Amino acid sequence: PLALPLEGDFIWALSDRGRDKLALVRLDFDGREEVVFADARVDVSTVFFSPLRRVPLAVALDPGVQEWHALDASFERTLIQLKTADTVRLTLGSMSDDEKWLVAETTAVSGGAHLLVNAVDHRVELLAQTTRARLASLSALPQPQPVGFHARDGRQVQGYLTKPVVSSGQRLPTVLLVHGGPWARDRHLAGDSMVDFLANRGYVVLQVNYRG
Repeated sequence: PLALPLEGDFIWALSDRGRDKLALVRLDFDGREEVVFADARVDVSTVFFSPLRRVPLAVALDPGVQEWHALDASFERTLIQLKTADTVRLTLGSMSDDEKWLVAETTAVSGGAHLLVNAVDHRVELLAQTTRARLASLSALPQPQPVGFHARDGRQVQGYLTKPVVSSGQRLPTVLLVHGGPWARDRHLAGDSMVDFLANRGYVVLQVNYRG
């Protein structure tokens, strides 16, 4: 369960009933589902709701690099404004009850920012730089690359490979960084400082997500 609507005999929910990926659904109180958004590659990672209308405004996926998809026409312009060419990852924070103000965090290859967004006239104000931006000003940060390979039974396995910035990238000591689970997964530029630390010390870092 995610949220209740303003009216109606249903709830907004994430469900994998009858499928192997989580989809955003309208779940009726009698148990019937209506799929609102689904992707054949991965689970729906995040659903961002309107605090005023109680409807989903956008969903995020993480097939390799993060993707956002607008579900509401009035919110689409805000999403496009935030997902610029430099923005690799976008985190939507809280939204005011009148849907005018939104707090967001952007992650770029060389930094990131905390932003205050006026969703009515589409003005964006910089609140502060992220820790990643401050680190990048001191030293170039490594860039994780989405990778995939086939397991012995042919199933595609997805993960991320990070190499030291200053190196040939060949025949280097490698750390296989295993995350928790079974539902957790690694995401591209999601802020894992251990990856940056190990790459800074000369290690290649391989993060592998679960098969399921």
